[in-house]
Amino acid sequence: MRNKFFSDNKTTRTERVFLKDDVLKDNCGVFGIYSEKQDVAHLTFLGLQSLQHRGQEGAGIVVSNGKKTKSIKNLGLVTSVFNENNLKTLKGYIAIGHTRYSTTGGNTLNNVQPIILNLKDDDFAISFNGNIANSHQLSKTLKKVKFCSSTDTEVIAQIIKETPGKTW
Repeated sequence: MRNKFFSDNKTTRTERVFLKDDVLKDNCGVFGIYSEKQDVAHLTFLGLQSLQHRGQEGAGIVVSNGKKTKSIKNLGLVTSVFNENNLKTLKGYIAIGHTRYSTTGGNTLNNVQPIILNLKDDDFAISFNGNIANSHQLSKTLKKVKFCSSTDTEVIAQIIKETPGKTW
């Protein structure tokens, strides 16, 4: 069989079936931006609209100015979650946005990303597009942690929070 990443007019029926069944599946959409001169919340909103096809269950944006972190997230499509008024409340120069397609954890508000945790005197935000196969086992190693969601993203965030480090 020829390399599936290249196409020509001589593709056999068997190869076409293989190619059709071997396509990537969408799992969430993640968008990040840093700009001290532009409206990062609005640009993140536009980015999430472009990624809407990757997840339709919920959407979230977190923005920070280096001192204060604010987020808006909810169940629903990007245009249902965000509007001109609530985007204006997100002030800062760095943002992360996420559209949710659940692969781990149910379709609940607590599972909508970005996940925000407090690390000592600072906030930490994370969005993740993927699956941690052993996230349930990893969460059991964090005996003192009370999880707020059932996502593998929070497991990643909590592991980072519980890991001693000089920069966080």
